Amino acid sequence: MSRLLFFTFIFFSSIKIFSQDNLSASKHVKLAKKLIEENKIAAAAAHYEAAWSLKPKKLEWLHEAARFYLQAREYRKAAESFGTVKDNKFFPQARLNYAKSLQQSGQYDEAIPEFLLYLNSYEGKDREQVKDKIEDYINGCTMGIRQTDSTLLSKIEIEHLSENINSTNDDFAPVPFGEDVLYFTSTSNNSMRILRSQQLSKDWSLAQNLEKLPILPTVSFGNGAFSPDGSRFYFTENEIYKNKKVVKNIQSIWYMKRSDKGWATPVRLSDRINTEGGTSTHPSIFHKNNREYLYFSSDKKGGRGGMDIWYVSRDLKNEGFDDPINVGNIVNTEGDEVTPFYDVEEGTLYFASDGRATLGGLDIFKTKGEPQKWITPENLGLPFNSGADDCFFIKNKSHTGGYFVSNRSIGMEKISSRDDDIFAFKLNDKKEILVAGKVMDKESKSIVESPRISLYEKRDKENQRLLTSLMSTEGAFNFVILPLKGYSIEVEKDGYRLANFDFSTKDSSKNLAHDFYLEKYTLLASVKVEIPTAKKEVEKQTNVRKKKEDKTPKPTAETVAKPQNTEGFPKPAKPVLVAGVTYKVQVMAYESLDNTNRRRISRVDDLGDLDTEQALVNGKNFTRVMLATFNSYSEAVSILRKVKDRTLADAFIVKYENGQRTNKSR
Repeated sequence: MSRLLFFTFIFFSSIKIFSQDNLSASKHVKLAKKLIEENKIAAAAAHYEAAWSLKPKKLEWLHEAARFYLQAREYRKAAESFGTVKDNKFFPQARLNYAKSLQQSGQYDEAIPEFLLYLNSYEGKDREQVKDKIEDYINGCTMGIRQTDSTLLSKIEIEHLSENINSTNDDFAPVPFGEDVLYFTSTSNNSMRILRSQQLSKDWSLAQNLEKLPILPTVSFGNGAFSPDGSRFYFTENEIYKNKKVVKNIQSIWYMKRSDKGWATPVRLSDRINTEGGTSTHPSIFHKNNREYLYFSSDKKGGRGGMDIWYVSRDLKNEGFDDPINVGNIVNTEGDEVTPFYDVEEGTLYFASDGRATLGGLDIFKTKGEPQKWITPENLGLPFNSGADDCFFIKNKSHTGGYFVSNRSIGMEKISSRDDDIFAFKLNDKKEILVAGKVMDKESKSIVESPRISLYEKRDKENQRLLTSLMSTEGAFNFVILPLKGYSIEVEKDGYRLANFDFSTKDSSKNLAHDFYLEKYTLLASVKVEIPTAKKEVEKQTNVRKKKEDKTPKPTAETVAKPQNTEGFPKPAKPVLVAGVTYKVQVMAYESLDNTNRRRISRVDDLGDLDTEQALVNGKNFTRVMLATFNSYSEAVSILRKVKDRTLADAFIVKYENGQRTNKSR
């Protein structure tokens, strides 16, 4: 479940773990345990992984890294780590967590067989219950595959709000006020606060604190909701609950009344709503038939399990609420149901759940009805839901759009899946245009299976936004686009050269057809394998290097080529004679430099210095793009993982002896 829902102050750090070459494995572990006590779990995971890289036999350290990567919602890194230990009998839940990590990173095809393998080997007494849950996971993956291969955009336009609203911390609980004002909750400095931003002509204003709310040292405002008449403001307070056995973060719901003099002192709702040691949060307010209804999420007794959705109501002439009522088993499951929003005009309840089939983690659902009378909830699907956590769905007053919250990554615009951001959506009434095509092998004219196809909106020459990216199992795509816009489609497949198609709908509203014919290329390294453990290479580095390594190999036709025009890109590195063995990561190789290549390489330009090497292969001039220089093989492995995480799957490690490239690669 998303950590923002309880606001448990789990923090993250972008520490450059692997640059601390002076740390021993035991010191990495010691530091990891200290970071866990401080709830800096992503940093702790990285230190556990660093310790394992130094002592690969200590698989328990890698398992700890995997657990904390998953808790930190670093799904790809979690999958990578669990993938190494999933067959180990000492970690019986590793395969299940591996499958869940694959699902939450959108790798649905790979996740399904892992779920089945886990179920086939499970012999616990609760096998029937586990079987039901595994079926939900598999149904969610199947739904993800089916929707990924279908029309994605339809009449819904999604926008990831700018950095004036979204920060590197969690930003969530959007509350539209009118058509151009947005209130939301943001976390920083061990607390949460409600901020306000106003929509301008091209962007949102920089979010500011609410000046008119009373500042109290013991109260932190979050998950806010205004009553429809604006006379009351409900919010969640986070506090530390302690008794003889338990110390935990809990949340309770408070409210303030507004008068001509401003906001009154906050008042905690009754113990019938806020139970001792329990959590009540995510207030949502509406008025109907002269009554005020408060929907909220709570783990109070009487629910089905986890967090359930409850409601209370009061006569608008009275002050207190009636007793809380659970909305019932049609909505609530044994999992978590959170972030309710009831649309009075539609008679529809929107909420997030992880207790039924989802694309991954929390998904947004809707159900029609009224308190305790609901139809079977429906998953909203793409583009609202993803493999990540999706929640806090809410519509604006005009019902032309609204907002939701997700920790999904969206290309280079949002690389990390650690933090929650706010997304806006609009319901388009513009005439739609269809662009469709197939991806084929240029030589054989046969369909290329499972290419990665990405659709970008081109805002100007230097700015484009990733709209969607899919792995097409049948090598075909079918996108709905809008008139009067510029687009680009990019196709990637291992073993083939990148292909792209730029086009515009400014001069035509007709449907478009475009097929891609991918050209195969030859890998520049003679051997390419998956990332191995560092054990063998570490052992090699402990041996005394032989004197004959000082002999400099003579240049060959493979390493000498005519220079290419690489204006605006890394220049070829000057030959430097480096004694001993070093490593570089080859990011990619290209024949000619274009904007597509530049965009791909820009994904990793923050990981280290880039340079280029010229090569002549099969009579053709290539430019290799190389990343950094490492004295340690384990450090090169850690960077390679990051490069691959950024969809540069063909990257690999190259070994250098005395400054000269060898044909040995990893």
